[in-house]
Amino acid sequence: MTNNKLHYVCWYMTYYCNLNCEYCYAFKKRKNFDFEKFLSVGNELIEQGIRKVNLTGGEPFASKHLLNVVSEFYHKLDISITTNGTLGTVKHLSFLKDKIERLTISIDAINNDLGKILRSSNCDTNKILDFTKSAILMDFGVLPTTAGSQKQAGMQLRSHTGMM
Repeated sequence: MTNNKLHYVCWYMTYYCNLNCEYCYAFKKRKNFDFEKFLSVGNELIEQGIRKVNLTGGEPFASKHLLNVVSEFYHKLDISITTNGTLGTVKHLSFLKDKIERLTISIDAINNDLGKILRSSNCDTNKILDFTKSAILMDFGVLPTTAGSQKQAGMQLRSHTGMM
């Protein structure tokens, strides 16, 4: 007998993204939840047996509710976050330390010129790589991704940070 019960969901913190990359799947015009709705949805997920959530978006760090949702549910759910890495800060990382299982960071370019071509004119690739390096140095479980491959993302990160 197979167990078809759902254990993992992607939870959209916001549909807004500060980059608006053309190739992105983020939904452009949807209403965002208020915090009470996040509480309701989170509790319903737990009641339904969900154990793992990936907080994503849009850009989850653009949501004013991200840290409150993590604070409310980290002891009840295994939480990961997928981000473009442009809005996260060391202060965010300090708060999230020991509360999330993994941080997935989209690294789609190795320099600002390429970032502006692949993503958008306001993409700061150095900010993304610096945020990624900070997360690694703080011992986060970091999964870099690119529009290319994980191998390419790892090479880009090692090149930028000097971490071989």
